[in-house]
Amino acid sequence: MEQQEIPSFTLVSVFKKYKKLLFLITSSSTIITLLISFAIPYRYESDALLLPPETSSMSGGLSSLLKASPLGSLELPGMGKNSVSENYMVILKSKTLSSKIIDSLKLLNYPLFKGATKQEAVAMLTDLFTITVTKSGSITVNFELSTGTFFSSSEEKKYTAELASKIVNLALHYLDVLNREKSNSSAKRSRVFIDKMIEENKDSLEILQRKFQDFREKNKAFSLEEQLGAIVTSAVDIGSALAAAEVELKLALLEYSPEAPNVVLLRKKVETLKTQYKNVQEKGIVGSDNFSIPLTQVPEISRVFLGLTRDIKILESINAFLITQRFQEYIQETKDITTIQVLDYAEPVYLKVAPKRPAMVVVAFVTSLILSIFGLMLYETLKKASTQTE
Repeated sequence: MEQQEIPSFTLVSVFKKYKKLLFLITSSSTIITLLISFAIPYRYESDALLLPPETSSMSGGLSSLLKASPLGSLELPGMGKNSVSENYMVILKSKTLSSKIIDSLKLLNYPLFKGATKQEAVAMLTDLFTITVTKSGSITVNFELSTGTFFSSSEEKKYTAELASKIVNLALHYLDVLNREKSNSSAKRSRVFIDKMIEENKDSLEILQRKFQDFREKNKAFSLEEQLGAIVTSAVDIGSALAAAEVELKLALLEYSPEAPNVVLLRKKVETLKTQYKNVQEKGIVGSDNFSIPLTQVPEISRVFLGLTRDIKILESINAFLITQRFQEYIQETKDITTIQVLDYAEPVYLKVAPKRPAMVVVAFVTSLILSIFGLMLYETLKKASTQTE
């Protein structure tokens, strides 16, 4: 049996043959789409703009300790403007903020949320927010809200547009509230931590001061610099006198016998000076006084004395810094000022963002035309093929 060729139809031939039917289908689809665009819920949007947050406004907490330290000039990770902006974005997209908005505006009675549980409404409201953070750290808060009903009246459309702006502005208000609570809570934790450090530092300072006092009493190191000056001067004077007495004794022995009175006196003088010089080295200028320090112990006493003095001064400096910082954290904890800077508050925008009626009509017309033509071409092709087969 000879195979028959299935004829094909061109776009033009189908259009000419079924132009009335194509007109009916496309016009019907377009009119139906147009009617639907009037019936479906309208959507309105509103937005606000926040300036880049100042990092100084978020200096409460332990980060201020770093800023006040010599490392404060360094840009540490997690302390820049973008990081604070991202924190703002997290708060704006949080369930806590959405829950507060729903309770404040009683949104569970709004048509879009009717029949939804509180948890479902919170999730829906959170998804309606679009938060954008620029490279400079500024934040755009966008919110899109639907009327929630078909064939919405003019009053419903106006109310929806105004409600969208109210929600955005209320979100900014609760952003400030939650951010202040976070900042004040952080400052409180820091103050408690600093109070603990001050007490520990105070105890360490008292222990060190008692240790320093015991050391000074034990080693007679009351005014070390003046004492060392007096000891060195005495040692030099006694040493010089001893050297001169020994020279005199040697010269006297050249002229007199060892038992001569003047030689005996010089020998006693030399022995006395040697004893005094030894005492300076080992016991101090006078062994029984409470001021002299043995010269042989000066290096070790000086090392310990200076070490203890240094440690006490360090602890005193730390204590003074912590007291100042505690006062700053207390101010941060109790202050109640705005922490965000709003450049543009949200205002009602009565121009809908959806449905986009012209776009819907054009898409409906083009789609219905294309689908109709190809459907009719397929119909004609199958019809001819069936006829030839018979």
